[in-house]
Amino acid sequence: MTYLSSFLSHRLRMVKEELVRARNTLEEQRAFNRNIVQNMGNRLITINPEGKITSSNPAALALTCYSIEESLENPIGQLIPLVELKNLISGYKIVDLPKQIEREYQRKDGRIIFIRIKISHLADLNAPGYILVFEGLTEVKEMQMTDHLIINGDEEQIKQVIWNLCINALEVMSEGILTLSLREVFSFQSGEFKSDHGGMVLEFQDEGCGIAADQINNIYDPFYTSKKDGVGLGFATVYKIVNRNGGVMDVKSTLSEGTLFTVFLPDQESVKPVSSPSH
Repeated sequence: MTYLSSFLSHRLRMVKEELVRARNTLEEQRAFNRNIVQNMGNRLITINPEGKITSSNPAALALTCYSIEESLENPIGQLIPLVELKNLISGYKIVDLPKQIEREYQRKDGRIIFIRIKISHLADLNAPGYILVFEGLTEVKEMQMTDHLIINGDEEQIKQVIWNLCINALEVMSEGILTLSLREVFSFQSGEFKSDHGGMVLEFQDEGCGIAADQINNIYDPFYTSKKDGVGLGFATVYKIVNRNGGVMDVKSTLSEGTLFTVFLPDQESVKPVSSPSH
């Protein structure tokens, strides 16, 4: 009995020492990972499988406007309340990784910006959880407000048109200004297209590399792209939506100077057929 008790006591000490070493190793690994993240120039945030923030570097904090104290050990959903992140953490929907998200984001200071987040597993850092890399921070330089404008149409489709054209413009500019304008019209004409219906004209002017004259006629073709990692569906989607809604899209471009996209969307109430009174 004495021998057995001594043996069990010895085994318990060994297990305890192994647990302490494992805990220290894990803490050292976590500290090492935090140090890597802190010293990277990219905007990075790491989270554990439960969605709590385990590390964040200054560049990411500058983007969100949250401090270290407000970030670490807090749920990522408090800083960045996106549905895709919620699905990832909850497991409610299967999310294939790596995944890229492009959305509007309201920072702590209330400013709304556009962000791109690339989500990957933390496997390369030998720790469970996920790493979030932020890209595409944009800043509103100036905004001139006009009278409140209303157009009757499919909200999601209109958002898709604006989003795709904005993303394209930002991707072709390493630096520069993207100018968006919106105005109401009571008729519209562009080339052979003519409409007597009222609607909205949206203009997207970038300061990118421009589009060569021999490529302009191809940009609306599905899967046509001049970008290294592009899939060629952005312009094709926009063209399909605009055309389906009875509108038109025009492009003017100068190499090394930039591109202007003009989109006319008729008010859907004004294009509805008037039914004849029954007799």
